[in-house]
Amino acid sequence: MTSPYILMVSLCLLTLDVFPPLSYASIETSKTGAFTKAFDPTRATQVSWKPRAFVYTGFLSDEECDHLINLAKGKLVKSMVANDETGESMDSQERTSSGMIIFETEDEIVSDIEARIAGWTFLPEENGEPIQILRYEHGQKYEAHIDYFMDKVNQEVGGHRVATVLMYLSDVNKGGETVFPASEAKGSQPKDDRWSDCAKNGYAVKPNKGDALLFFSLHPDATPDPDSLHASCPVIEGEKWSATKWIHVRAFREPVKHSKMGNCLDENDSCPFWAMAGDLQKVIVSSRLWFDINHSLKPLVVHTFAEASNPTLAVNEKILRYEHGQKYEAHIDYFVDKVNQEVGGHRVATALM
Repeated sequence: MTSPYILMVSLCLLTLDVFPPLSYASIETSKTGAFTKAFDPTRATQVSWKPRAFVYTGFLSDEECDHLINLAKGKLVKSMVANDETGESMDSQERTSSGMIIFETEDEIVSDIEARIAGWTFLPEENGEPIQILRYEHGQKYEAHIDYFMDKVNQEVGGHRVATVLMYLSDVNKGGETVFPASEAKGSQPKDDRWSDCAKNGYAVKPNKGDALLFFSLHPDATPDPDSLHASCPVIEGEKWSATKWIHVRAFREPVKHSKMGNCLDENDSCPFWAMAGDLQKVIVSSRLWFDINHSLKPLVVHTFAEASNPTLAVNEKILRYEHGQKYEAHIDYFVDKVNQEVGGHRVATALM
């Protein structure tokens, strides 16, 4: 079902993120210039296409997990939910955990984690809400819910939540799984007695310390995805600590401007992570892969991508050669005409290799 090489399809109002088949385990960098563990795309595994969900093994180090927990201890309050009509926060027995938020400016460790999230998801840091640290004690849970908004009030700042990154800060002896009751993959996951009864109601992810779960609440065409319904199962044995990062389709806060780090100059501090695929000054465009919102024109023919990509999104690949003086002047890849939109809709993203 999965491949060691992951083509990640992620969208922020239709952003598509392609991870190259390379390992970065030995590369370490930081947005602040200090050394820290960078993201390694070979550790990310696609677990579901409906909803689009991916698990990253070892996204956080044990030290980072412990640091986030220590920041939250003594500051936790009862977790709230948003009223579907008014958007106001309210108490609910559907969500019984306790939590607190930490801002990117808290310290360098938090800042580095924020940059790593942006680098993995290809979604700008300013589109994210502050990280929320949560503690689930025995029996505590968050019943099945969606992360996009039903009310209009919460959409006024940043629009819908397009993606969620759940980072597990502790191991849980039993229970505490994240379960997707509507996932198309729920029938492909055998479960024994090590799983809770709640987890058996869909595709589930165990809360292993340091791992992270990324899933998308919107379809590639930016409409809400009801299959993203998910729940945090009750903790049966032990205690669960997690960190939640909600990411919107638009800026949720002011972006960081004109940051320069190393050889990367960009208006987003995640530039070094995105540039990690290679020396950008030496990249030669050798092929182009277009992705449509809806269906493919013809099967993808490059084996590297065929193993890892979602074949319902990939359109076709063109091998291009540019000789001396040849060029392609400024243009857009989405269609101005209606004819080309009839099969697959607009091109939502382009991968240049």
